[in-house]
Amino acid sequence: MTEIKNISGIPVVDFSAMSLKHKDPLKENAEAVKELADQVYQAFTTIGFVYLKNHGIPQEVVSGYVILAIVVVQIIL
Repeated sequence: MTEIKNISGIPVVDFSAMSLKHKDPLKENAEAVKELADQVYQAFTTIGFVYLKNHGIPQEVVSGYVILAIVVVQIIL
């Protein structure tokens, strides 16, 4: 298994095997997808959180959801 790097204790997993640029990741590279699944499982079962890099989601979409999450938390509090 590839070692998972971390930043401040949060595991960083390269998600490029399942990136949005792939039409059928399992067919294109099943071994890389299996390795990725193992890394994500390891991160969630040991730390409970994971940072995914190279996922293919545009930064403006990610930023929009971060703002939405902040607004939701403010409403709840």
